[in-house]
Amino acid sequence: MIETSDIDQLRSPRIFNSIFEAGVRAVFLLVAMYPDTLDIEDMVALDHLVVHSEDVGGPNSLHPRTATHATEMLVRRELIYNGLLLMQTRSLVDRIANASGISYRAGEEAHNFVGYLSSQYFTDLNQAASFLASVRKRIGKGDFGSLVEQQLERWAIQFQNVDAPGVEH
Repeated sequence: MIETSDIDQLRSPRIFNSIFEAGVRAVFLLVAMYPDTLDIEDMVALDHLVVHSEDVGGPNSLHPRTATHATEMLVRRELIYNGLLLMQTRSLVDRIANASGISYRAGEEAHNFVGYLSSQYFTDLNQAASFLASVRKRIGKGDFGSLVEQQLERWAIQFQNVDAPGVEH
């Protein structure tokens, strides 16, 4: 038997942490990095950092700090990948295959798309994406990877300190 809550869930589309939301953030990141390309690992790290930019000295974070903040990056890869595929269907993202593997770049319509979105959230997203792009371009991919690793270690420590329900320390 179908429960009323199941029907309500089908009627209300998932907006937050959806493929669409991840795809939109990816477009902003790729526009900020243009003409550079990013691989999926770069996209996952940048997506996490763009919503938590304060963690790396950037502008105010877009999303609040939560108890699961440390584990968010672990579940992002598939979401980001599917978001990139969705945005490809609208010429917002180009997928590039070469000897190094698959990478992504802002597509033909990406700059226009970003320009049309003018709410405070998108202004803040654009500011955070631009900040991260400038840091990555200034310090290079290798050092940026080290910065991400440092953040992962810090988040892992935070995750270990999160109290599980019913567990006392």
